[in-house]
Amino acid sequence: MRITAIGLLLCGMSACRPLPPPQPPTPPMPIVRTVVMTVRDASGAIVQAGSVTVSDDFSHVIDCTWGNDRATCDVTNVIQPGWQTYVRVFDVPQMDAYDMRIAQLPDEPTVDIGEIHLVATIIDPPLIDKTTVIRTAQENFGGIKLAGCGLHLDNLFDPFLLERWVNDRPCFERMMSEHAVRNDNMVSIDPNSGYSGFNTIDLWHDPATVTAFVRDIRRHRNAVGEPFRVRLFLGGDAHFPDMRAQGAWEHWQRDVSALAAMAAPYVDAVVPCWECRHDNSQASAKIFYDMLAFAGQQFPRAVHSVHLVAGSSAPSSWPCDPLIYCAPGDGPPANDADDPVRGNEPNSWVYMLDRGLADEFLYQMDFDRQFRDWQDYPPNPDALPTQDTRGALSRWWDIVVRLGDDPWSTGTACATPGYCERRGWRQVPVKAWEFIYDFYWNRDPKVDEAFLKDYCQHALALGGWGCGSASVRR
Repeated sequence: MRITAIGLLLCGMSACRPLPPPQPPTPPMPIVRTVVMTVRDASGAIVQAGSVTVSDDFSHVIDCTWGNDRATCDVTNVIQPGWQTYVRVFDVPQMDAYDMRIAQLPDEPTVDIGEIHLVATIIDPPLIDKTTVIRTAQENFGGIKLAGCGLHLDNLFDPFLLERWVNDRPCFERMMSEHAVRNDNMVSIDPNSGYSGFNTIDLWHDPATVTAFVRDIRRHRNAVGEPFRVRLFLGGDAHFPDMRAQGAWEHWQRDVSALAAMAAPYVDAVVPCWECRHDNSQASAKIFYDMLAFAGQQFPRAVHSVHLVAGSSAPSSWPCDPLIYCAPGDGPPANDADDPVRGNEPNSWVYMLDRGLADEFLYQMDFDRQFRDWQDYPPNPDALPTQDTRGALSRWWDIVVRLGDDPWSTGTACATPGYCERRGWRQVPVKAWEFIYDFYWNRDPKVDEAFLKDYCQHALALGGWGCGSASVRR
């Protein structure tokens, strides 16, 4: 009876349920492993969208999620501690993709790799049509002084940009900033940087570096947001002292071809050489025309420009033509006798324009007293009294009334009796491009940047699409 009662009591307490069989031990919860990071764009702002992945050497790729200003990548049970791991950030607008490698994933629940700073995608500004380049360029290739930058006589002479880009990048940036604040939008360079032995570097045989330099310039913008454009000179420097020398032509062709193969998509204008004509020691007229033609073939989308010595109006210029008349002892220079237009200046432009060799003329003003003291000189006797043509502006008047295709040049020509028909000359875009000599060499303290700007404005009152030595725009 006692046993039965005890049994009934136990049954009542357990509701007569059978006892469960023994259970296996509960496994521990898996450790959640994450890789986290903060991503910032080029401005320093935290990125909240885009794509981030973490992967390993076994084809595992994990997509990460964004939240709380971070990207979180759950690698639990997929990528194991100690494995080599790769992080990739991509598809962030206007930013380059970013890749990093973690040699061994740490054995930690949360691997915080800190901040990733993205770099803005570099987009090369496209080449634009030649007419727009010619008519909108604002250039000042040698009319700025910049102290404390290692420049010869503190001259911000554009060809020095290459040497400073290679040897002193902060100075290069200062030079570009000086252009930018003035709203210049074009600079002139040469693979052989330097002048009179200063700030010299010759990278003619390093086209990759020259191309990188050109692209860097064009990625800069001026104060109003315009990208900088590049005018590239291809000779007349120390690398090619005499184009008549044996092998010089073939050497020049090889160097220009190698550079064009890399740089042509980024060059806005080309010039065959600095002041090669009428300097007969560098190139004959025929060689000059051949240089123009070859440069045009290698850089077909660039503006093809002509630059000559001071006061010159055409690459061809004989004192006389023996087929017409030459005084005894006179005649064409012996090393220029192969000129295809026989030294005829108006026909020089007919020859170039009919063959598509030239798109614009970069005129170089006369220098010394007729430039720096130009107001002390008499005006051009053929010009109207209302046209200010004193000093070096007298020859500029000749240029615009004969050659200038712009409306101001046409107005100047047609305002003068007998000049509206341009006296047989063909027209081309012209610029009052070079007048830096007295400024560069500090010939007179009054010839400062303000003087150059005022002079440019006087030149543009007569004609031309722009200047090259003062930060002035039409």
